[in-house]
Amino acid sequence: MTTNGRNSEPDKDDADDDALGSSQAPSGVFRAAQGKRRDSGWTVAEQFVREGFSYRLMRRPLELAKTPPRLTKREEDALGLACAGHSNKAIAQVLAVSPSTVGVLLFRAAGKLNAKSRSELLSNYEQFRASAAMKAEGGGSSEKK
Repeated sequence: MTTNGRNSEPDKDDADDDALGSSQAPSGVFRAAQGKRRDSGWTVAEQFVREGFSYRLMRRPLELAKTPPRLTKREEDALGLACAGHSNKAIAQVLAVSPSTVGVLLFRAAGKLNAKSRSELLSNYEQFRASAAMKAEGGGSSEKK
């Protein structure tokens, strides 16, 4: 025993971490979910270790996504007003947020709808709304039969 109350022998966990090397996650952090990601089209875009933590940036193409993009209520509110022709400043006044917040909402929605410009975002959102409305009508009529 040392004077600070700890054993002078290294912990077994410390030895295991040293054996793994710095390129792997310390305790198999990514091992459990790895199989699921492979099945759903996830790929490793980048992997790095910083300050003892292992990070992986994972990507999945939108066409492989089995579910439609999930927009938040605020994103949908901002998109609805943008489709009506309002500027970010006008949308910000209606939603009681700052114009930069509106920009962030539209930017996040653009990522989810795979759009690279405002016009493409609005076009993709209109298609998204139309397909959601068609699914709602189709689901409602089949339940009545």
